[in-house]
Amino acid sequence: EVRRLAHSLKSTAASFGATTLAAASRRLEELSRAGSLDGAGAVAAELETEFGRVREALPGAAGIPPR
Repeated sequence: EVRRLAHSLKSTAASFGATTLAAASRRLEELSRAGSLDGAGAVAAELETEFGRVREALPGAAGIPPR
């Protein structure tokens, strides 16, 4: 499940040009594929930070004022 969700987030982030978010998602996907989630906490923290940045940036890129 983690691998599938990380893969979906990676693809979606890449389609929006959110390369840092996509890269962090890829790392989580690779950890899960290897059968070990050692280090996943640090990747999850990075995902949370990057998701916040993307969430703030996307509305402006779409011409919608940020919240």
